[in-house]
Amino acid sequence: MHGHRSWSERVLDGLLGDPEAPAIISTTTHAAQTWTNAELLGMATAAMRDLDACGVPTGECLPALLTTRP
Repeated sequence: MHGHRSWSERVLDGLLGDPEAPAIISTTTHAAQTWTNAELLGMATAAMRDLDACGVPTGECLPALLTTRP
């Protein structure tokens, strides 16, 4: 549909907004930990560089293992 932004585009827009805003907030009964937009974008950039270094072609589909923590 024309005019609708994808989920990925919306996430990237959020990360490129306020770099110091919290992107992830993790809480336990003893503490809270946050990662800023800049930190999360940096982690994603590092992962992209690792994939490039391994020769993974742009646009290649990759399986993803997700955790509850960055």
